[in-house]
Amino acid sequence: MQRCSNEHAYGSFPPATLPEEPVGIGLRHPYYEEALETDLNLGWIEVHPENYFGGGAHRHFLSEFRKKFQLSLHAVGLSLGSDQPVSEEHLRRFKELIDIFQPFSISDHASWSASGNAHLNDLLPLPYNKETLERLCRNIEQTQAYFGRTILVENPSTYMAFNTNEMTEYELMNTLS
Repeated sequence: MQRCSNEHAYGSFPPATLPEEPVGIGLRHPYYEEALETDLNLGWIEVHPENYFGGGAHRHFLSEFRKKFQLSLHAVGLSLGSDQPVSEEHLRRFKELIDIFQPFSISDHASWSASGNAHLNDLLPLPYNKETLERLCRNIEQTQAYFGRTILVENPSTYMAFNTNEMTEYELMNTLS
């Protein structure tokens, strides 16, 4: 269904702006009600968009928080370092949240978590080489084109080193920028 405005069942949110306060928190569902009832001196909240794909109560609370704070969507499931393109379904569901909630920031990790039709519940590390760099660039470009905006990419999970490393982590990440 095509929408022509950002008016949704959750209300209409103003376009994103940089938060006035430099401090934000990662919002987790056990604290929804307490955080809404407390006068928090925050500029923004960060959530994993994958937790809000399904709508329902979680999305309702996200709407309530977005009325009070700027929003950062920090993904854990785009699998930017995967050998396959980013899932069109994942992008579609993520873009729906972007269109509704107008986040000031969108990000994910330089890692992988999908292979074929398997989705692993981890941010898996990548070798630091030209092949990885090409995959990351391809998937980041696909994601940014789909969203129509630039995303931030967080440094990769690193709990092991690959024998095939051709560069350092900072060289990989600086080349992406």
